[in-house]
Amino acid sequence: MTPQVLICVAPVLSALRPALGPATLKAGLAAAGIAAEVVYLNLDFAEYCGLADNEWLAEDIPTHLLAGDWLFAHLLAPDAAPAARAHAERLAEQVGPRRWRDLARLRARCGDFVEAAARRIAARAAPLVGFSTVFQQTGASLALAARLKQLAPATHVCFGGANCHGPMGPALLERYAQIDSVFTGNADGVFTEFAQALLAGRARALPGMVLRDHAPCTLPPPSPPLDSLPIPDHGEYFEQLAGRPFAAQLRPAVTYESSRGCWWGQKHHCTFCGLNSDSMAFKVKSAPRVRAELDAQARRYGVTRFCAADNILALDHIEAVFAPLAADATGWRFFYEIKANLSEARLRTLARAGVTWVQPGIESLDDDVLRIMRKGVTALANVRLLRNCTELGMGAAWNILYGFPDEPPDAYARMTHRLPLLEHLRPPTSCSRIRIDRFSPNYEQAAAMGFDDVAPAPAYAALYGGDAQWLARVAYFFDGRPPQGERFDYVDALRAAVARWRAAWYGGDAAPELRLERLGPVTLLKDTRGCAVQPLHLLEPAQVALLDACGDPTPVARMLAQHAADWPGDAAARFSELVALRLVLVDGNAALSLPIDGAGAVIGAAERADYPWGYWLPAPDPIPHPADRPAAAVELPS
Repeated sequence: MTPQVLICVAPVLSALRPALGPATLKAGLAAAGIAAEVVYLNLDFAEYCGLADNEWLAEDIPTHLLAGDWLFAHLLAPDAAPAARAHAERLAEQVGPRRWRDLARLRARCGDFVEAAARRIAARAAPLVGFSTVFQQTGASLALAARLKQLAPATHVCFGGANCHGPMGPALLERYAQIDSVFTGNADGVFTEFAQALLAGRARALPGMVLRDHAPCTLPPPSPPLDSLPIPDHGEYFEQLAGRPFAAQLRPAVTYESSRGCWWGQKHHCTFCGLNSDSMAFKVKSAPRVRAELDAQARRYGVTRFCAADNILALDHIEAVFAPLAADATGWRFFYEIKANLSEARLRTLARAGVTWVQPGIESLDDDVLRIMRKGVTALANVRLLRNCTELGMGAAWNILYGFPDEPPDAYARMTHRLPLLEHLRPPTSCSRIRIDRFSPNYEQAAAMGFDDVAPAPAYAALYGGDAQWLARVAYFFDGRPPQGERFDYVDALRAAVARWRAAWYGGDAAPELRLERLGPVTLLKDTRGCAVQPLHLLEPAQVALLDACGDPTPVARMLAQHAADWPGDAAARFSELVALRLVLVDGNAALSLPIDGAGAVIGAAERADYPWGYWLPAPDPIPHPADRPAAAVELPS
């Protein structure tokens, strides 16, 4: 059947997962009787440049450098000097000489890719062609749309996705004649209605979109109940993946959505979070709908890996969705973003249900910095989450951020001092300066937050040109100067400590351990951390009881009073000994036990290495699992 609508997933985007937004729109169109297809041009590009290079571009290079967009920007307009030269030098410095040569060669070939892809799209003769723009897809989408318009001028080209939200989409429409309409927020409530009107010759601007040569509709995009949305149709992804030279290397995941918005953010918006441009209000799919969607996707595509696009896990789903899954032994694996103060019991329920990796949004291990971020969690709660994840065998993807206005330098000295005690826990993926994202309080309230000289990241001027006003509308990433200036020497020691921590985990044969083994009346403790006082301890029952008493962050005075009532001997001296052995972390007036319980594991190494966001193998099977580490910092989404 000739499609009436094509939805294009342009480069540069990971090949490991289907695109959730286009798959949802396609399902909505199909329900209305409109023939539609999703065209995974990012899979074509992965074949064109090689899977390894595609994933490196899509997942590893810092997103704000827009390396994927840079590959196609010269097809839109000649490079604008000197901004283009400065950006090229920055990219070259970031990736190194060999990678830079590869990037330059690939860039020279991208015109041929665009020509072939545009001809393929034009040959389908669909009246409506949409381009999804998230992360680093804008440059390729603009280049493809421009060539498509030359080949088939009557085609209506629309843009949508995260890079079009708010003022960004209208700015693109204003500058680039190849775009006929843009959707400025979540389009799942209006796209089908617009397609119906366009195909009937009655196109008009609807809420949440801008249509060229029509008066814009000032109403926000509609927000339908999540249960009313169709189950996403990922069929084209799996069909177009089959037969690729790299298909045997891929272990894909299915993206799905069980909630939208953020239940924490609607109360206290984290200062650096730029997600949820439409609304922070938290909306949840019902538990029966979530389970029905998972069952349907698993049966249709034969997948066992599910990557949740949720900004935060709905707490009600732990008991309503995952507790039943734990009893069903489906073999499914899940990735979720969670809040770091999740209790051990709830985390264990998730682990038993197959949630093998989480992104807990830790961002710091110091209370002063966490307060500046408005995280609503303490450093000890963050460490407890890492300890509980390690004990369960659950992977945790997290990072440390710095660069907040008026952050106390001694906070980073405190973190540096405590990091060696945490060497048995999974390290952060990075320690990096925050960026300023559109829609975040750091951007929307920059002056109140303490930032001066907020301006679009230099990549935008280098890639697209335009005056300062236009760049301020089209950019998502911004730079800004905090009151303490641009020197962050006070973080150098912490960055070095993080590097040592990562080397201890990934540079040897085995990760460091701090593990309790309860053998009846005897408890052994194995300590292979670099800071270990001794490798083995035989703990007395009273010592074990004291460690158990601070399994959660606990006020020291209250804990010691209770321990003194239950156990003979000097409770304070016993506690001081555990602190000296570096088995307890004390922060202010509270303490947390650090050892993991050797009997607590739920997730094995092979399950953990079956990454639920998808992964690829460096050669066709049979080969062993990759090393047990994240391939990159997870941006799903950040």
